[in-house]
Amino acid sequence: GWLDHTLECQEEIEMEGNPIIPLHPEVRKYALELLREKSPLHLLRSRCAKWAKEHFGDVPGNEFARFRLTTHDSTSLYRSLAREQGIPQRTDAEDNLDLWFRAKDPRPPSSVISASCIHYQPHNGAADGRLELILVTPEQREACWKYAHKKLVHMDLTFGVCSARVLLVILLARNDDGKGVPIGKIIFTARKKAKAVHADYDTEVLDGLLRKFKAGLGKNEHGEEFDMKVGMTDNDTRERTALSTNWPSVFLLLCIYHIWHSWRNALNRSLSHIPKNDRAPVRKRLGTFLRHQINDILEYNEALNTLYYKSLSKKRGTHKKQGDAGIAFLNYFHSYIDSEAYWLSWSAAGAVKAAEILGIPLAKVDRTNNPLESYNGRMKVNYYAPYMHSGRLPRLDMWVIITITAVIPELF
Repeated sequence: GWLDHTLECQEEIEMEGNPIIPLHPEVRKYALELLREKSPLHLLRSRCAKWAKEHFGDVPGNEFARFRLTTHDSTSLYRSLAREQGIPQRTDAEDNLDLWFRAKDPRPPSSVISASCIHYQPHNGAADGRLELILVTPEQREACWKYAHKKLVHMDLTFGVCSARVLLVILLARNDDGKGVPIGKIIFTARKKAKAVHADYDTEVLDGLLRKFKAGLGKNEHGEEFDMKVGMTDNDTRERTALSTNWPSVFLLLCIYHIWHSWRNALNRSLSHIPKNDRAPVRKRLGTFLRHQINDILEYNEALNTLYYKSLSKKRGTHKKQGDAGIAFLNYFHSYIDSEAYWLSWSAAGAVKAAEILGIPLAKVDRTNNPLESYNGRMKVNYYAPYMHSGRLPRLDMWVIITITAVIPELF
């Protein structure tokens, strides 16, 4: 072709901006290698500039290509990585998931993708419809039968894991070394009409998803279905009911951190009408009482002693306010011991019973959901943060690929 403009061409055409100069192929290749190694985007340009200076000298480019990254290069680079992982450009996340997990002629980018799905339900397009996806990798399936079958399983819901409006149920057990091992991830989208994504679920939804999780695991070599002897959740009654429905014999424990947090909030409300300087005696006495309830009491029929606050409430002035506040809190606290089954879920007696069921020492019985909370925090901060683009969470399809091909294998 003609490399110079003719006089006629120059008279007819006026350029409104500089032409786009492509990035040098070697620089682009090096940038993609850095992104594959999860190099953060804010360091990508400086590292590429240093590499280009070492290989091409201290010049920005030549007559054919440039040696420096611009702000718009990141989009092209990330699209190239997405195509490598099986996510074509300009496709919706749900369309890709349907392509990978549909029952008829699925086309996943990797065979491990198909092997890690035990349930998939596409969104039907209705206002109250949901997409459902249950992921259990081969490593997790083995862990289910090795570490979680007939043992203690932690369960919790979270959100904000990807850019889609989804909720994530995490199931976690302990391995032989006492470390937390995630045994399954249950994903479902919020309804289109839902304003609060984190609260758009009920017992029926969780019950159905846990039933599908149990069915998807099938049976072990002894012909047994997956069983859960002890389960731990926070104060969410929907989670507890769903677990009891699918495993009628399960003994449920409550995370005492969440219990204590609820008591603290209730105590603050009860003391809000007392001057700050007069709250300390009531808070100290009730705090001692509550620690005794959680750590020491082993008999359900032990009475709740409120005589101290009843006697104070008969006096006048500040003492009466203290007594009324103490009685108000103890009336609230009575709901935690109104049922023996609920009392067992958070008391020291419940931990003793769980140890007997599992046949393990009392010291090895978890009384908080900290293993799962820790995993959830590490998952979001350590594992998925490198895949964020300028602070934006990954798409749902990218999150699924990352989980199956990178996060879970690295964790195990």
